[in-house]
Amino acid sequence: MRIALLIISALLMAGCVTTPTPPRETHHIDCVLILDTQTNIQCKYNVYTGQSKQDVQGFAIPRNHSIYVTWDGVDDNGEPMPDFETLGHEVWHLIRGNFHEQ
Repeated sequence: MRIALLIISALLMAGCVTTPTPPRETHHIDCVLILDTQTNIQCKYNVYTGQSKQDVQGFAIPRNHSIYVTWDGVDDNGEPMPDFETLGHEVWHLIRGNFHEQ
């Protein structure tokens, strides 16, 4: 029985040791978050980039630590909520820079 417990413990520990995980990172960012309609975000993006791109949900301006994100529905209390997926994506741009393929 003792050997069985040792084998089970070893197998469980091996699973913990071999599971790949990314290293822990801590980032402190100071940013301005602008939440607006998709039309206004689109217009601001086109002016900022000089491009005419369709369906922009958000973008980041690293030099002044600004994030522009559209609204995306309302919560259970009827309060508007940002597009959280886009918000997270744009926060990552402030941390990592441009990671899109050109």
